[in-house]
Amino acid sequence: MEIILVIDVGPTRCRVSYVGRQGGVVAAAEGSYLTGMVGNWVEQEPRDWWYEMTLALKELRQQHPEITPSAITLTGYPRILVLADDLDRLDSALLPSDRRSTGEWQEMVQQVGIDALLASADNVHDSTSHIARLMWLKKHSPTNYERARVIFLAAHEYIAWRLCGARVTDSTTASLTDLYSLRQNDWAFDLLDVFQLRKDWFPRIVSAGTHIGDLDAAIAEKLGLPAGLPIYHGTADLAATLLGTGVTKSHQTVCYLGDSGWLGAIELPEPGDPVTGLVNLRNPLGDGYMVIGPMITAGGNFEWLKDRFGVAEESLFADEKLPLVDLMMTLAAEAAVGSGGIIYLPYLSGEQAPFKDPNARGGWFNVSRRSWRSDLYRAVLEGVAYSLRAIQLILPEAETTADPVLYLVGDENCTPFWAQIFADVFDCRVELLSPLDEVTARGAAYAAGRTMGWHSTATPPYEFISSKGTYVPNPMNVPIYERMFNIFYKLYPALRSAFAEMSGSDNLL
Repeated sequence: MEIILVIDVGPTRCRVSYVGRQGGVVAAAEGSYLTGMVGNWVEQEPRDWWYEMTLALKELRQQHPEITPSAITLTGYPRILVLADDLDRLDSALLPSDRRSTGEWQEMVQQVGIDALLASADNVHDSTSHIARLMWLKKHSPTNYERARVIFLAAHEYIAWRLCGARVTDSTTASLTDLYSLRQNDWAFDLLDVFQLRKDWFPRIVSAGTHIGDLDAAIAEKLGLPAGLPIYHGTADLAATLLGTGVTKSHQTVCYLGDSGWLGAIELPEPGDPVTGLVNLRNPLGDGYMVIGPMITAGGNFEWLKDRFGVAEESLFADEKLPLVDLMMTLAAEAAVGSGGIIYLPYLSGEQAPFKDPNARGGWFNVSRRSWRSDLYRAVLEGVAYSLRAIQLILPEAETTADPVLYLVGDENCTPFWAQIFADVFDCRVELLSPLDEVTARGAAYAAGRTMGWHSTATPPYEFISSKGTYVPNPMNVPIYERMFNIFYKLYPALRSAFAEMSGSDNLL
């Protein structure tokens, strides 16, 4: 059977999947691990990633003892930092939200200025900077700093190293750090020289899908897998998700609608403006750039709505016996397009793009005595779509096409009803894809499959991506949403100073 074993080392769990040559996810298993947080230190134990991977793989093999995978590929979450010697990790992994190096970051800004740091990476970094972290380690953990022989920048890179000894990263993963020059497509050695940091421990940069080694015999025996199984480097989970949607052209946009969210495009000719909150990465499979606009709270707005109003609705409609997601969506669908003129601002925890403002907050605008609760519910769904469309406006200019498409990936809240709202708000075709974990696994598998000769095209075929439905704009709804979006777009600038004045009021009794 032609199967690739995909290992996905995520922020809270390791998931292993069998993905077939045609993109079908045959089976999956996962194990979770803990995050340690003390003050501004946020860590995980890399050995926990390995341990949970082995348990999940054991479960997967028990589910399907008849399957022997043809290869292994990996993906995982980036922006971590692990120091390792020739045998194993030297300490815990510093996670993306670890801010122990705030003082070193301030030293960096004072020494070279924020403009020089921005120009080097083409991204906005802060006290989570990798350069600042290395400065902190050099100062506070000098023994490990000197003993280390390699650093890993993503969780799955550590797993790959233990599987076959490969010390690699990929350009997409590296570009999420300030250790890398986006435009030069190489390590930012000039900046490292300024801060007198080592340059001998950086992993080799490879392309997504590169064959990086074969499964070590001793490890294979412990895992119950064939020795010598080829291992292919994947890429950061975010990039694997884009690959799993089949997007390879700049007029194809991907929207991830989880608790947080993002809107992204690939093969763009220039990086986006990072000051607006955009994140710039190298294209994992080709030329140009991948640009992501993060939204701090996306589907989380609907989760908040369910938490605050769902219990009352369930009691009112107990006889319907509908899952809460379906019940709230049904009630929202009772409202007219445009929610009776109500606009919802989805900034429950501040915002990242298209503006950076930790003080921004959510709320309904233009509520009147004619408003119904269904209007309020639908406005939440529309407000999230408006905010993601606002991110689209700040993406670098893409090629024009007669058939723009938005690939929508999400969790259980990402329903056909919400997909239709996105089609109408964005005025383009929407492809609703399977759950995020499966899309990410497909993307990693496709990159490896191309190297293996399973696939000859740059983009997966339509059947590979497993669309759950296609949604086209309703011509009656598009002009209504265009008018409402134009009003939505004016609200934050008008409220910016008020948000600043209210800063800190969340904690008032």
